[in-house]
Amino acid sequence: MIPTPWCLNIHGHDHGNEEPYKEGCKHINLAANVCGYTPINLGKIIKEGVLVFLYALEA
Repeated sequence: MIPTPWCLNIHGHDHGNEEPYKEGCKHINLAANVCGYTPINLGKIIKEGVLVFLYALEA
C-alpha cells in the first residue's frame, strides 16, 4: 500500500456510513442523514484542526 498522509476525503455519498475507505486516508462523511440534516461549516471544521495531520506535498 502507498501511504497517503496527505489524503482528506470530504463526501456525502455514504448514507449507511459503512463504505470501506482507503487505509490511511482520513474521511469526513457529510451525508445528510449522517450529520443530522444540519448544514456543516467547512471553515469551522478546518479551524478545529481537521487538516493538522496533512503533510506538505513537496517534491
